[in-house]
Amino acid sequence: MWGYSKSYPVAEIAGADYATASSYINQSILDNPADDASLRSHLNNLRNIPNSLVKTYTYKPLIGMTSQTDPAGKTTFYEYDNFNRLKNIKDYQGNIAKNFQYNYLSSCGTNCVIYPLQTFNGSNTIGYPVGVFNVNGALLGQATSQAQYLTLWNGNSANQAKGVLSAGTDALHFNLTLASGQTAPSTVTGLRYYQFDIPWTQIDGIRNLNGEYVDFGDGATMRLGKTDMDANVTLAPNTVVRYYPDSPTPLPNSTAVYFVHNYPDNSVKTVTVYHNDDDKRASLDNGLKPATSLTKVKNSRGNFPQYTNRLTGSCLQEPSYWTVANVANWNSITSIQVLLFNVGDGTTVCTNTNFAQDFMANNKGLKEVYTSNGNPYSASLRDVNFKLSRLKTDWNTYFTNLEYISITEDNWNHEDLTALTKLNAFGLFATNQNHSNDPTNNPVIPIQQSVIDNIYIQIAAGAGQTVSNGIINIYGGGTLRGHSSDAAVAQLKAKGWTIKFDGNNQ
Repeated sequence: MWGYSKSYPVAEIAGADYATASSYINQSILDNPADDASLRSHLNNLRNIPNSLVKTYTYKPLIGMTSQTDPAGKTTFYEYDNFNRLKNIKDYQGNIAKNFQYNYLSSCGTNCVIYPLQTFNGSNTIGYPVGVFNVNGALLGQATSQAQYLTLWNGNSANQAKGVLSAGTDALHFNLTLASGQTAPSTVTGLRYYQFDIPWTQIDGIRNLNGEYVDFGDGATMRLGKTDMDANVTLAPNTVVRYYPDSPTPLPNSTAVYFVHNYPDNSVKTVTVYHNDDDKRASLDNGLKPATSLTKVKNSRGNFPQYTNRLTGSCLQEPSYWTVANVANWNSITSIQVLLFNVGDGTTVCTNTNFAQDFMANNKGLKEVYTSNGNPYSASLRDVNFKLSRLKTDWNTYFTNLEYISITEDNWNHEDLTALTKLNAFGLFATNQNHSNDPTNNPVIPIQQSVIDNIYIQIAAGAGQTVSNGIINIYGGGTLRGHSSDAAVAQLKAKGWTIKFDGNNQ
């Protein structure tokens, strides 16, 4: 069994099959544990499987294992020091079974401290290029190598007051020789980043969930907040706060803070977002209506947060943004669970996707795909070239964790849905003649009756066997289902499924 967004094995079970073991746990808890103790407690449910032997594990992502519990229920704990090196191994009674001491006298001398390059949250930085930050958390510039990092770090007056930084045992470790009377700073900081360009007078799509620090490309920078609704930050010049939905003050249904930054002209600016390589998102959503600035964003590149769980965006229309071709770490990202195209302002659709074939192949844990919002004139993506087969040629048998699909008829090739046994919701909406959200002189193209019938039959044979209380929502555009799906619909209803057709319950 895998957890932490499919990044680490959290349990090994001998004596039971995968389907049986899965029925004892909630995968969302495994993927997003609140803490080690709660995950261990939840994993203990697996020990109720008859005639089985269970080992379980917890982790500190990017650092290492934090606990291992054997089939007898005895837990070994692993503790790490401030530099994320293994310090203690403790037995189930809390006794230290092994202790590790680290001495680097050959690479560092008197009054010298050894540092791994780290992010703001204390995890080890994965690699270069990085943003270089001083001891006060201010951005100094970007470095593609240790030598560049040292030049920028040692050239800063706040850092100079602390001491002199030199190369350590490898490119991601440093030695700091402290100045007389100085105390050691908590960390030497370097954050990877992603970038995009905007040739406009404003960007309204930056939120706290995008990363830790933003450079707006005109000399204005700021640290981002810790939660979606955290507005307690020092705003960059020419930047204001907006609250969803498009308000200068929080509303009862506000769920996110947006930072709207204004530029003096529409020349091309490069926006850089620095992150901790955690689960934050390189996804842009508009804080204003209309979402003019997001239609102009282009040239997505750099390193996305390594454990990001969503690939989403609102109102984005440039093909050089709707691609991961220039995302350097894309092929190592395996944690995407949601692919969502959104009409953030209610009218401006996403267009011009430029994803390569099989671009989601490394994200087999994908759970949700959205390209439409509920009827033939409310698609969130209008691109007839984008099909679900672009995710992976055999998407319908490959992404077997899919739970939610909401698409227009434009976005698939009528693939068989039987293998998607975890599907909780499936929405299919007829397209229209102009493939747009404008109903003017734009008649709906009815879905073929055989396609509609097959959906019910296939879901009944797949997810309908194991999932209760799901929903199928089809807008056929005037076509009614045939009698060949009667038995399938009856079976689904018996399992509590809601069947909606053209907006009405069936």
